Order: sequence, then C-alpha cells, then structure tokens
Amino acid sequence: MTVNAKATPGKPFGAKTRFPGLGRDAAALGVNWRHLRYVLTGERPSPLLVAKYHALKQKQNASGPYSADPASLPNRGPAGKANVPQPRKNVKPTPANSNPHIP
Repeated sequence: MTVNAKATPGKPFGAKTRFPGLGRDAAALGVNWRHLRYVLTGERPSPLLVAKYHALKQKQNASGPYSADPASLPNRGPAGKANVPQPRKNVKPTPANSNPHIP
C-alpha cells in the first residue's frame, strides 16, 4: 500500500458542508453541536429540537444569519470593534534567551 505524503487530512475535494453553521445554531439552541447533528441526521429522536431548529433557520433566512447589531457579529466586541489583544502593562521585557536551561 502506498501512502501519499503530500495529502492533507480533511474532507475530500469538492465535498459540501452538510449543515453549515451547525456550531452557531447549536449554541443558539443551548445544545451540543454533536447532539444537534445526531438529531438532524435521525440518529437520535427529538421532535422538539427539530422544531426549534427549523424555527431558528426560518428566522435566520428572514433576517440573515446574524442580526443587524454589530456586537452580535463573531469576533466583535462592544460597538462592533474587533477584539484586538491589548499589550500587557507593567511587564518587564525579558531578553530573548532568558531560559536558564538553554546555554
């Protein structure tokens, strides 16, 4: 058996995402994404969760996946500004080779 060393793991080329936004939808419904996937594929019965999911998708299709509020966008903080890490204060800079175990 030959192994292609250049191949990368993941989905096959051209494969479509079966449930786009599954993690976001699961968080909005208050369940784990795996549980939601099992319910949607029919592996677990949960008519209430299916009804909630379809209602959520109808709401998203009517107004888009996110509301018009910029703070609700992913990776956004208050007033829609990006969450950029701020430099730490009162921290002394250390030399590049400050590890005592490295000569």
